[in-house]
This record gives sequence, structure tokens and C-alpha cells, in this order.
Amino acid sequence: MREAVAVAERCGDGEIIAESKVTLGRLELSVDFDTGKRSLDRIVSERDGPGSSPQAVARALTGLGVLSRAVGRSDLGHEYMAETLAYCETHNLDLWRINGLACMVVAALEDGRWTEAADAATRVLDDPRDSPWPHVKALLVLALVRARRGDPDARVPLDEALGLDIPREELMAIDDRAVTHAEIAWLERRLDEIDAATAASFGAAVARKDTSAICQLGYWRRLAGLDVDVPDDADDPLALCLGGAWEEAAVEWARLDRPYEAALARAETGKEELLRRAYDELQAARRTPRRTTRVTAIAGARCPGSSPRTRAATRESPAGLTARELDVLALLANGLRNAQIAERLVISPRTVDHHVSAILRKLQSSTRDEAVARAGELGLLEA
Repeated sequence: MREAVAVAERCGDGEIIAESKVTLGRLELSVDFDTGKRSLDRIVSERDGPGSSPQAVARALTGLGVLSRAVGRSDLGHEYMAETLAYCETHNLDLWRINGLACMVVAALEDGRWTEAADAATRVLDDPRDSPWPHVKALLVLALVRARRGDPDARVPLDEALGLDIPREELMAIDDRAVTHAEIAWLERRLDEIDAATAASFGAAVARKDTSAICQLGYWRRLAGLDVDVPDDADDPLALCLGGAWEEAAVEWARLDRPYEAALARAETGKEELLRRAYDELQAARRTPRRTTRVTAIAGARCPGSSPRTRAATRESPAGLTARELDVLALLANGLRNAQIAERLVISPRTVDHHVSAILRKLQSSTRDEAVARAGELGLLEA
């Protein structure tokens, strides 16, 4: 790559020189963070100088934001991402702006800021400048937020993403789609679906010896009970998970500021203390508007005595519905819509929406009619 920079300099093409230097800096960043950071910071600091390329500066800032987070420098990553967005808006770099916004969507998801991630994903999807990777990533993040909460409509954005014709060379988008499909299938306890969701992408990753993709896809295949070999040169938390070193992986995920992944790893250790910690972290859901999520139920099922309140509710209702949820369910059975239920119970329509989502989740139903039918089978609608 240094030779490419030298050739560009001999040719005297300022834009090619700038792009070559950014590519070199991003490569350095992935090998030696401090060296790469210095190189890219220099490009950014010279953005108003002669020969500077706005596109190259946007690439440099994006790389600094994403890779800072990848090494556990989340605060620094956020600063660079904010600067990326501001720079792109000032210089009318619409495609880089939406790409930067998509990176912020991913960052919010990784940080556990699920509401913020969903809102930002919606902004990307509503943006008139459609760009393939950001559009796909926004759909996948929206699907994951809904699935992790246990919302009934997680499959809507997932199905839309699965229906997109992604170019074969867009390997990252194709792999991301398979990974998201696998996680949602796991959260829904459809383990047989994970093999079908990941088989093609996993086989392609193995064939091209793509360690990162092997670990990302292999993680969900392992959780589905499928055999996965750990790549020899893998050194990330996912590789630790593939090797069964769940406790060590949890520590590494925590170091990288990835609370959701850390909690999942703790939940797989089989150690009661760590199971309780995982359950409590997921149940608290400090950064989400809902206290109960589909994944907390998975952790809680493995954690004896995890939640007295949940145990009491379960004794009162076979589906663990609260008293208010039973009230809403009864009105659903009478054919009332959300606005009518809100008026009848003197609560806000938004609160009704939350109760309906919880009812669908707890009754494992996709529609209101299905939930009512399921409730009838369980005797929940008896006077």
C-alpha cells in the first residue's frame, strides 16, 4: 500500500494520493491502532489544505469512528462519528453522511441503546438518498431491536432485508443478514432455522478463510448445537465463545463495551452466579423502555429463583400475564381496538401498544386473533 501511495505521488493526482493515504491509514489502524490513528488524524487536520479530498476525509473519519470502537475506545469512536456526520453535512456528502448515520445505528445497538438504535435506523430508512449497505443495516438493526425486546413484528424488517437483491460482492451485507436471521431464529427458539439461515454464508466464509465471518456465523451455529471449528488465527471474543470459553468471552465483551453480548456469554457459562448476573443485567434493561425481553426469558429459564415477581405472576397466570395485561386481553377478545381500550382503561394509546406487544410475546402469537385464541385455550378469558 505504501508503494501505491508513492506511485500516486509520482503521478501528481491529488485525489488518488489522498485516497491511497486513507487506505494505508485504515490498514495501519487495524494492525497498530496508535500508528493508524496518527496517520488518519493528519489527513483530517489537513482537510482545508491544498490537494485535500472531502471524500477521503470522510473515509478517514468513518474509519477512525468504527475502528476506535472495535478496540474498546467507545467514547473516542462516538466523537469521530459525530464529527463524520457534521463534516458530511457541511460538505454535502450525502452518501457518506448516510453511511456515517448507519455506523451510528450499529454503535447504538452495540452499546445497548436499543431505542436510540431503532430511531436512528428509521431515519436511515426514511432518508431519500438510498444506499445499499446503510439500508440493509438499518433493516437488520430494527429487526434485532424488536426481536431482543420480544416485539411481535421483528420479522417484518428481517423479511424485507431477506428479500433484497444484494450484489454477490457485498459480502459484509450478505453475512450481516445471515447473522441477524440466525440471532432472531435463536431468540424465537427456532434452532432448526439457524442452519438454513447460515449454511451458505458460513460455507463461503470457510472457503475464503475469512476468520471474522467464520466467527460471527459460527457463533450462532454453535448455539444451535452445530459443530464449528475455531479458526487458528482467531483472537476475538467470538472465537472464545466458539471454543467454549464463555466466561473469558464475557470479560472481553465487557472490555469492548458490549453489554448485551457480555450478558449472553455469562448466560452460557452454566455457573449460577454468572447466570444470575446475566439475568439481572438483561432484566434491568436500563436503556430500553421495557423491563421484560425475549432474551431475559431465555436467561431466566436457566437461572433458578431469578425473579420472585415473575414467579408470582406465572402462578397467577399460565402465561405470566400481569393483571393489567389480562384486562387488555379481555378487551381484545371483545374486539376493541387500541384507542378504544385506552379510553376504557383510562390509559394512553402508547401504553396499550406496550401491553398488546407484551401479550403477543407472552402468548407466543403473531396476531391479536391468534393471541385471543391461545388465551382461550389456556382458560385466561374465563369469567
